Amino acid sequence: MASDEEADMVAQESPTTAETARNSCAAQAPSVLVVGTNAHFLRTMVSAFEGSRLEVRVCATLAAAQEACRRFRFDLIILDWMVGRLFADELATLLQSTIRPRPLPPVGVLSGMDEADTRACLRPDAPIRGVLSRPAEPAEVVSWAEGLLKGEEVLESKGSNTC
Repeated sequence: MASDEEADMVAQESPTTAETARNSCAAQAPSVLVVGTNAHFLRTMVSAFEGSRLEVRVCATLAAAQEACRRFRFDLIILDWMVGRLFADELATLLQSTIRPRPLPPVGVLSGMDEADTRACLRPDAPIRGVLSRPAEPAEVVSWAEGLLKGEEVLESKGSNTC
C-alpha cells in the first residue's frame, strides 16, 4: 500500500483536466472525481480514462475531495472501497453534505469484493449508484462510468487487470 505522501503526490501531479475543460472554449466533457488513498489505484484510474471522453480529477484525502466538490461540479464521483479510515458509503455521505443544497452526482464504488458482498456492506441509505468489482479492465471501468452517467445501476466485472 502506498504512503499518504505518495497518494498526495499523485493527486497533486495528476492533470487537472476537469479544470482545463471548464476553462476551454470547446464543448465540455463530463467530469469525474476519483477518490482513493492508494497511489497505485489513483494512477491506474487516471490511466484507465486516458483517451476516453471523460475528464478526470483525483483526490487522495477526504479534505481534498471536499474542497474539489466545493470548487467544481462533477458529473460522476468514483470512490475506492476505503479512503483512509472511511468506507465508501461514509465518504459519499460526507461529500453529499459538503455540496448541499446541490444534488450529489452519481457515485460509484470500486471494490475488491463482488457486487453482492459490497452491497451487503453498504448502508441501504448510502448515495451509491453502482459497484464495480475489481479487478476490471480499463475499458470496463470506462464503460461502467459511462453507464452511471446515463443513470444505469451496476455493472459487475471479473476482469484480469488491476484497476
